This record gives sequence, C-alpha cells and structure tokens, in this order.
Amino acid sequence: MPIESTIGKDNPQIHTDPPRLAGIFSDHMVLQCEQPIVIWGTGVPEDKLKIRLGSSITLTAADASGKFRTTLPPQPPGGPVELVVNGLGGTVVIQDVMIGEVWLCVGQSNMAWPVRRCTGAEQITSESNHPGLRLHPVSGSEGISSGSADSWKPCSPQSVADFSAVAYLCGRELHKILERPVGLILAAWGGSHCETWMDREALLNGEQSRRDLLAYEACLAGDYSVFTPPASTPRIEWAATELDDTEWPLMTVPGSWQDSSYFHHGVLWFRRHSQIPKEWIGYDLELCLGNCADEDQTYFNGELIGSTSPGKPGMPSHSRTYAVAGKLVRPGWNTLAVRISAFREGCGLSGPAGSMSIRPVGTEEKGSISLTGAWHYQVEMQTPMRNVAVHSWLSPRQKTPHELFDTMIAPLIPFNIRGVLWYQGEQNCWQAFHYRELFPQLIRSWRSHWGLGNFPFIYVQIPNAKERTQMPQASEWAELREAQSQALSEPATAMAVTIDCGEVDLHPKEKRIVAHRLAAAALATVYGKPVPYRSPHYSSCRRNGNSFTVEFVLEAGSTLKTSDGRPVRGFAVAGTDRRFVWALAVIEGASVIVWSPQILHPVAIRYAWANNPDCNLCDFSGLPAEPFRTDSCPGLTEPV
Repeated sequence: MPIESTIGKDNPQIHTDPPRLAGIFSDHMVLQCEQPIVIWGTGVPEDKLKIRLGSSITLTAADASGKFRTTLPPQPPGGPVELVVNGLGGTVVIQDVMIGEVWLCVGQSNMAWPVRRCTGAEQITSESNHPGLRLHPVSGSEGISSGSADSWKPCSPQSVADFSAVAYLCGRELHKILERPVGLILAAWGGSHCETWMDREALLNGEQSRRDLLAYEACLAGDYSVFTPPASTPRIEWAATELDDTEWPLMTVPGSWQDSSYFHHGVLWFRRHSQIPKEWIGYDLELCLGNCADEDQTYFNGELIGSTSPGKPGMPSHSRTYAVAGKLVRPGWNTLAVRISAFREGCGLSGPAGSMSIRPVGTEEKGSISLTGAWHYQVEMQTPMRNVAVHSWLSPRQKTPHELFDTMIAPLIPFNIRGVLWYQGEQNCWQAFHYRELFPQLIRSWRSHWGLGNFPFIYVQIPNAKERTQMPQASEWAELREAQSQALSEPATAMAVTIDCGEVDLHPKEKRIVAHRLAAAALATVYGKPVPYRSPHYSSCRRNGNSFTVEFVLEAGSTLKTSDGRPVRGFAVAGTDRRFVWALAVIEGASVIVWSPQILHPVAIRYAWANNPDCNLCDFSGLPAEPFRTDSCPGLTEPV
C-alpha cells in the first residue's frame, strides 16, 4: 500500500506545504548505521505523518507549532534507500540515502584546508571517485530547509577539490578498510577559537570562561567596566634619561606582546635610545609610533610629549604621531620611553614598520631614523589575558563566544554520528593553560547535547610550527600540546601526534600523514582493527646519578628508534636552577637514557618542548613520540 497521502486532495480549500526536514537531510546523505535514527523537521501543526526509510515505517505527529521528531530502528550498513515523509501537505522524498559511518569534522583552518591546496592535490583529486563516500560542508547557517540536492554530494573530483583534505583523506581510508558507506560533515572555520565552538552553558561552567563570557556580554550591553585596569602607580622614573635600562629584557618592534611570547595583559614600559644628528638640533621633530594598543603615554628625554586613549573599549588601535619640541632635542643620544596599557589581544606597538620613525619637521632632505627593532621593556603591572572576543568590539564570528556552536553545531543535533574528528588549537595557543579546562568542557558538553553517550572524540595534537630556536626555551605551542594530551583523560578519546608533520608556516600542506593517523586512531579504538595508532608516550623516569632513565608506553610488540637512524634528538635537562640545556640520549628497549655533561644534578627533563622542536624519537611503525615534560614550572600562558 503506498504511503503517499491523499488528505486535502479533494478539498481545494486546504492549502498546505509539504513537510520540511532539517537542512542536514538531503539526497545522497549518509545515516549512521547500527544506531536508532532520529528524523525531525516541521509540517502542518498537529498533522499525522508517516515516515519510511527503506522498509522501516513509523508514524508520528507534529506538535501545535508544527515541529515533529521521531526515531527509526537501527539499520545495518548498506543502501541506497529512500527516506519518505508523508503528511497533510504532501510528500517529501530523499533519494540515494546510504546507511554507514557518519563523522563530524570540526576545527579551524587546518581542518578547513581544501584538497586543491594540499600536497599531491592533482593525484588525490583524480582518484576521488568514491560513490559510497559522501560529503556535506556546513555553510554556517544550517537549519530547517527543504533539503537541497546540493547539501550532500557523492565524493568525486568535482566535490572533493574544495572539501577538507584532512577530513576527506581520513574518510577515504575508513571507507576503504571498513567497506561500508562513510559520510563526512564538515564544520570548520579558519582562525576559530575553542570558545566559539562551545555552547553558552558550557562556557558558564568554567571559571575563566565564565568571567570572559560575562564580560563580553556586559560589553554588548554597553557596560565597559571590564576594561577598567587594576590600580597601578605609574613608574614615571622609568621615563628618565639617566635610568640604566641595560638589564631590561628586549622585545622586537613592531609586533604584539604575544608575538614576543609575553602572554599577559597589563602595563609595560618600552625604552629606546636614538642618536640624533647634529644638523637636527634646533628643529622640532615628528615622532611616529605606528599603531598602538590600547593606551599610551609617550616621553622624550623624560618629558611627556603626548598620550592617547582608544575611546570606546575594544576598538581597533590607531597610529600615534606626536610633536617633539626642538628645545627637548639634544646632540647625540636621546631617550624615547612609552608606557603602554593594554587589556586585549594584539597589545603593544604593532606598526607597520614603515610608519615607525622620527624625523625633523619640514626638512625631508635631512632624512629620518627608523624606530623598528629591539626595544628594552619592563613590566609595571601584569594581569592574565582574557578571551580575545571581550576586547575586540567588532569580533569576527569565529572569535565570538558560542557563535559557531549556535550556527553550525546546534542545528545538526540530534543527527546521529559515530563520532567527532577535531583539528583545532592554534588559535588558543596564547591561552594554552586555559585550554586544559576549555577542551574537556567542550567534549563533555557536545556528548551531553547529542545524548549518544561517550561517542568517540578523536583529535589532532597541533604540529610543529614557526621558526626553530637554537636553545631550549618556554613555548606556548608546547603548552597547548600538553593541554591536548591531558584531555586524553576523558573517556573514548584518542589523539594523533603530528609533531613531525608541520612546517614554519602555520598551514602545513602535507595532510596525508595527519589524515592517516586520525584514521588509524578511529580504526583501532572504534572499530577494533589491529592497526598501530598510539604514539610512544611518557610513563615514568628515574634518576641515576647525573642521568635519567625515561620509560615509555608503546604499542604491543613495538620498540623505540629514531626516524632518521641518527642519535636521539629533542631531549633537554635542567638542574636546580631550572635552566634547560640540550641533552644526549640513547635508546635501551622501551627506555631512553638522557643526560648532559653540563648538568651534574639534573632535576627535570623535557622532550620536543618547543614551537618547532628538532626531535626524532619514534616507534617501530614510525609514530613520533609524544612531547612531554616532568617539571611543573609556570609556563608562558599560566595565570599569575
């Protein structure tokens, strides 16, 4: 008996539209196998609906507002089948529906990075005809729609080119090995913060995220008191020409404090000494500092020559240009001092470089002196950094609290998924210590919203990036990786270590290795396939005189080696002064013996602890060892 409705066909006075399914439902879609399947949408208020998926039929009713939701019994992998919804206004038919594995792929730019821009793009694209692999990019405004035929697409050279390389390559491997349909839902946005992928309630459950969220909402309501800095007595003596600042640390200008790994807000003084040509004496000078965030007081040879407050809190910084009276200019060395108060991301003198100079007024032929390069600085007052969204009045969507959860994730719930593939963290490096709280909050919150229990959450530990340093030093990227490692304490999680997959650029173009490690983690932990996936990771260490014996946890039957066959690199040790130096290391089975002739009484050890570490320890299958440290010294991003 056909299920198509005849209600209303004989009564021309009834004018209704067909039922509308949520936007995630469309031709070519994949539904999660072996789980009850939730179907929802809107129709005529209090209408009786009949829903068929293949041979499974269920009856449901819309509520007084027209919303309906029902659940079909679990289905085995297979297809294609039709999803048919019949109601008062007519019938909706979704064709070419597959039943298989559905993975939600979320993150920032490295998850969004398309196939056409990655290494091997031409070959990858030409080999992408996989009718059983389906792709669905979320537009950012996913919601109730009629189910456009363009929503889900079978994988082909045309559909894959602009799709996530990491998601596609991982899905392709799952599709091949599992021999069942695979659906990939992509929700990724470059530069997105973890906080924007979290719902409001989850943000309120964290100590710091709650403060940041409430401050942001207060700003939206016109209350800018969050920008009122703590009381600080200006250290005016730091403007004096006689001050000896040779022991002050250096910071490169232009650039934000965060660019120089100073991950705090507060008040900093900057000093620079410039030698004024004798032919400039007697002339007024024009001093250009470039863009400055947020507030400054600028001194020349100990005299205040100008100050600027940004006006509305959080507004973009603007260029500072001040006049220097000729009577203040001395032959030889002159001292420039700038006191900067900043309480948002992008603190300090940010340039551009071409606008930072000092020159005599009205005499272009006398040239100018650049103010770029190393400046001495000192901290007057220091506070923890807040979420960037609080301090950027016109925050882009990907930096706004819970914005992408509301618009890209919530509309997908309760669509059944097998799990989540996550590649995000770079944008939170400046608050890596806080990520220890944020990331587990997100995982728990999403699982609660879906109501599917502890579904798998498999994520990429951010790779090596930026310029390599010559000596061991603190690293915000290493601290973020540590926070990601700690999230493995959450149930049903797995992490792909990619410390060997990065480049100086933040967007490594080789995505095949990253995707393979994600796929291996899913195959091993979710589907029980005997494939190596867990990188060697720190277990314990014991001190033997001037050396450490470091024990690692390895995959069953595996051993340690180096990726290039050369001696082990990447370890550093420190004595009681906590100053780390590079160490020598040799492999002994599942252990590594680490020491340095410079450290007679070592107390701490680190491995691959840098933005872009030179490290080569791996297991027999080539999986790189996970970065770690044994000390608990306060990091760059830890609150003070």
